[in-house]
Amino acid sequence: MLPTSEELAKRTQQAQSTLELMAEMHVLATPNNYCIWFEYLAADNSALHYDIERHIASGKPFTEQVNQRIFTKHFATNGEDSALQQAQNETQRILKDILSEVLSTNKYASDYSTKLKAYSQQLAQAREVSEMRAIIGSVIKDTASMADSSRKLQVRLHASSDETQKLREQLRRTRKEALIDSLTGLHNRRAFDRRIGQFFNAFRDAGTPFAVIMMDIDLFKNFNDSFGHKVGDAVLQILGTVLHECLNTDDFPARVGGEEFVALVPTGSLDMASEIAEKIRKRMSEKRFRLAKTGKPIGQITISAGVSLIRSGDTSASVVDRADKALYLAKNSGRNAVKSEKDIES
Repeated sequence: MLPTSEELAKRTQQAQSTLELMAEMHVLATPNNYCIWFEYLAADNSALHYDIERHIASGKPFTEQVNQRIFTKHFATNGEDSALQQAQNETQRILKDILSEVLSTNKYASDYSTKLKAYSQQLAQAREVSEMRAIIGSVIKDTASMADSSRKLQVRLHASSDETQKLREQLRRTRKEALIDSLTGLHNRRAFDRRIGQFFNAFRDAGTPFAVIMMDIDLFKNFNDSFGHKVGDAVLQILGTVLHECLNTDDFPARVGGEEFVALVPTGSLDMASEIAEKIRKRMSEKRFRLAKTGKPIGQITISAGVSLIRSGDTSASVVDRADKALYLAKNSGRNAVKSEKDIES
């Protein structure tokens, strides 16, 4: 079914707005760049939107190096996930087709405008009716061709926009799956690395503080050796559930290793973050485990935790390192405990 006039106008405007913004920012019209600015205007990718807004605020130009860095950060996968790479490649193909169509039609429109100016001059100089008729005939012919070209562009934009929307949904789902730990349902290490970068940028640019809570299941290797990996996996899943129960929606829990977990907490208080860590530790220590087949109790599973707070002069690595040192202090102090960077200093 052919699109309605309203749909055609909307699709055309989407493509045109992207190209106009790229021109305003002096960005070269390439498929990769078009992908960046198309997604930016769609406003679905908050991390991309933040990076571009921050660069705009800096007043610095969007050079090819800057655009390539943005594209690599938000769209390139280096082949790590074939499904993600395939979805991105398909999106790139469609956007490249759209760009080619738009540029081709824009060139046609420019040629058409030049021709109209020439016809206007010829009409002003024409003396015979036959000359005028010939010129008018040429105008009608070129106008019809221009209208046909615009119609084809609009139909193509409509189809491509629908394809792109479906692929963007697929891409969003695939990206989400690529950032989730399949066992616990928490975020994985890749997601944590991205999010702490965002937290750190917000602290550096706006002074927004956050705390890091590093957690580790005590003597987990011994537990796995005694009861097997299936039981161990069940314990990991329970800790994932405990984190969901104890943390707020603004907090960011992740599983970053075998039995290693971390939570990013938007707070400016080390004591408050330590209280959250203590709540998690206590909730986990209250759990009692039994073997599913026999009902035999397998005892208490505990965790140790270390807490740090971002401070001036920190990097994202240094604040995590302090939480990690506090975690090891908790484990060396007898386990099933919470220690903070204050305990390290004292």
